Amino acid sequence: MSSETTPGGRIKLVHWARLHDRRHNGFFEALHREGESSGEDWRPMLRLLEHVRTVDGASRLFAFIFTRRLHLTTASGYADSAGHDSVMIGWNPGGSSFQLAFYSLDDSLEAIAGPARHAREPEAFQALDPLLRRLLERS
Repeated sequence: MSSETTPGGRIKLVHWARLHDRRHNGFFEALHREGESSGEDWRPMLRLLEHVRTVDGASRLFAFIFTRRLHLTTASGYADSAGHDSVMIGWNPGGSSFQLAFYSLDDSLEAIAGPARHAREPEAFQALDPLLRRLLERS
């Protein structure tokens, strides 16, 4: 599925599909091309995405993009998201750092609450692994 709109049409979720779907790469590659002239480098997000695909259990994961952030979950789509958790991965090209957070999909995507960890590459790869294990264990 290329995109979904939540009830009420408030939010457009882009590319809710299996983690291995290459459309996720395409989204961040396009951001990189668009931002390259202004110095925005989105390649670290692409490298982190490739790392996630190598984690044990990655074949059970789905991903979607919301507000330029990648969200990983075991829910196969928005209609199936009740009771599922997610790991949010944000990239700040200006600050060259990742934002990582674990949250429930029952919460509003517009106001993800809870502690977020900020890490630079490659520390973000190690910081992400326990979040992914937690996500997979809870599914």
